[in-house]
This record gives sequence, structure tokens and C-alpha cells, in this order.
Amino acid sequence: MICPQCNTDNGSQGNECYRCGADLGPQLVSQGPAAGVFAFDKYLLNQKVLSFKDKYHVFDEFGNKLLYVEREAWKVMPKLHFFTDESKNVPVMSIMSKPKGFFDMGYKLHLVLPDGQPLAIFRKDWIRGMFFQRLWHVLDANGDVIGKAEEDSVLLGLIRRYLPFGEWIRTNFNIFLGSRQVGTFNRKFTIIDKYVLDLTQDHTRSLDRRIALGLCVLLDTAEKR
Repeated sequence: MICPQCNTDNGSQGNECYRCGADLGPQLVSQGPAAGVFAFDKYLLNQKVLSFKDKYHVFDEFGNKLLYVEREAWKVMPKLHFFTDESKNVPVMSIMSKPKGFFDMGYKLHLVLPDGQPLAIFRKDWIRGMFFQRLWHVLDANGDVIGKAEEDSVLLGLIRRYLPFGEWIRTNFNIFLGSRQVGTFNRKFTIIDKYVLDLTQDHTRSLDRRIALGLCVLLDTAEKR
């Protein structure tokens, strides 16, 4: 369940938000029409092959379909929409860019609910990605940094980008909340694109699963893994 003040996922225990101290009690809100989807610690993502647009199916670890994700075509900045299924009748959340200020030159994408309520912001660190390893910062709805997704190795990151055939090496990410690692996002060793989001390290369920899933789909489509 989600804190109404800071959007932190507090799991199903406790009467006070661990992050901001807000009283959850009767104010505790659900996660929308797909609330049950976000109750898991492990997710499988399969990218649909032979498709004009990037499309994904999200499963639980037992192979049950949970979500359908589609990226809009002909967009320079990724614009992703999450639905309960391929009928696209029930939207769950979206990732999109928003107009920037004059001095805001960063690569930022916003995770929002269907009613426009912000959940998180994802910001790519271009400089670190060029010289070290790919890095995305995770910010809360207020713009405060709460975590990051970091490529698994500096050495492998450089090999993947700058050596011949380096792109054939699978790109994996470690996910952090603050300084604590809470999960991994790894590509399976298969011909088609299949991924595993594993959040079993996040014992207190501190990371909102909506943010985690949004981040991981973005990591694939934006980084062209």
C-alpha cells in the first residue's frame, strides 16, 4: 500500500510511513485497478518480437500474465503505456517526457498514473554512461533522489559500448534504494529479449513495485539492450 504523502510503498504492515512518518491508517490508498499486480517480488518481462513498436508482456514468476506495455512509435523520447492486458481498455500508468525549463538539459522521464498523479522521475546520467557504466537516477514525485539503477560492471560496460561485438554481451543492472541494493534486472541468455526483475532483496518492500517495473521497461527500451 502507498503513502498518500510521499508515494512510498510500505507493504502491508505498519500504521506509519517508514520514510516520511505520515499516518497511514484510514488514509492508506490502493494501487489502482491493477493493485494485485504489484504484490510480487519477482517479475518476468518478455519483449514481443517482429513488432513495429516496442511491446512487452509482464508475468509473475509462475508465468501468469500481469501487464501489457507498449511504446509509442516515432517518438524521440520514450513514451510508454502500461495496461492490464492487450485490449488496452484499462490503463495503469505511463512514462513520458514533460516540457523542460530553460536550464534543465537533463534526460528526464516522468512516471504518472492515468489521472496525471506523478509517481516518480527517471533521469539518465549521460556523462557516467559514456566513461564508466550506464546509470539512471530514480527521483520521487517531488524531485528528490531516492535510488538508482546501475550497470553491473564498469569494465563490461565499456566493453559493451566500445569494442567490436561488445553489444552481444548481456547488459544487467543493479537496483538501489538509497545506498542499499534492493534488486537486479537481468537479461536471460536467450535469442529473444527476456528479462527478470528480482526484488527479493527488498525484504521490507520499500521500493514501490510500480516504480521498479516502470524503471526496468525503460532501461530496456531507452538503452536498446
